[in-house]
Amino acid sequence: MAYYKIIEMAFIRTKHTFYGSSSKEYNNHNAFAALRSDGSVVSWGSSIAGGDSSGVDFDGPANNLTVSEIFSTGSAFAALRSDGSVVSWGYSPYGGDSSGVDFDGPANNLSVSEIFSTGSAFAALRSDGSVVSWGGDSSWGGDSSGVDFDGPANNLTV
Repeated sequence: MAYYKIIEMAFIRTKHTFYGSSSKEYNNHNAFAALRSDGSVVSWGSSIAGGDSSGVDFDGPANNLTVSEIFSTGSAFAALRSDGSVVSWGYSPYGGDSSGVDFDGPANNLSVSEIFSTGSAFAALRSDGSVVSWGGDSSWGGDSSGVDFDGPANNLTV
């Protein structure tokens, strides 16, 4: 599992092993997910925390996508797919339902380049430098709609 922190408005990834995690195995409080060598995903453990991913559409509507990375909160997982799209599963209040998140932006021309997480929320860095988040409420990082990422002159990116 990877933990993240924000330093001077730049996202910095700090990798830690957690409960014996390897680079292709991820976990939260009650479930595990593994990224297979072909880009598919298998998970096990508590189904409410993401241990059952059998109904998750990892390969997309055309069945041509693979998963490149998996991220976790305390009770959910998010997968970054090969085209920069995202799918999540697990406990909805912890980011397990991203179906209403606008990852590709108002013009449908953006992709996600990285995902970050807290204990109960995810944040996705989009290709234009903007950020969208989901999961826990604003006190847990799940609502970034009121954050001024581009600054007063609207000329900054994350």
